[in-house]
Amino acid sequence: MRAEDSPGTRALNLTFYNDPRGPELNPAPVPAGTVSVEQLEHPLSPKAAKLLEKARNFAAMGLPDKAIVQLHTALKERSAVPYAHSMLGAEYLRMKRIPEAISELEQALTLLPRNVPDRSNLGYALFLSGDLDRAESEVRKALELDCNNPKTRKVLSKILEARRIEGQHQP
Repeated sequence: MRAEDSPGTRALNLTFYNDPRGPELNPAPVPAGTVSVEQLEHPLSPKAAKLLEKARNFAAMGLPDKAIVQLHTALKERSAVPYAHSMLGAEYLRMKRIPEAISELEQALTLLPRNVPDRSNLGYALFLSGDLDRAESEVRKALELDCNNPKTRKVLSKILEARRIEGQHQP
């Protein structure tokens, strides 16, 4: 995904998280063969899994509006709620609908606070909105959970570069 230039920032080429295999694979990394506490707290019902899969398919076909409608439907299925918020945040971010992305990602993180992709995406959305303090805070939290995540490291480098440039322009 290529982010458009926003005030005070340069274009950034990043692919955002929205794992086509399913949101249940997105939470913070855990050793193979284990399940995170968050996954245990938020298991998907078969109906929720079907709703999310349908939304994922729409997104993969390049139909974000249909994906978003499907995700709003998924929000009515209790077990899909954290994952639907996560996916909505990623879709809104792709569409450059930054305020909506921030809102959805914050809601997802309320339910899945250790989700590295959501934290990283929130940091990037905050960066695009110009809120460098919060952006850096979220990205650093994501790196505390997964210090080797290259996408999160790239977001942090862009935030730090923007801070450096901002500092040069202040009297």
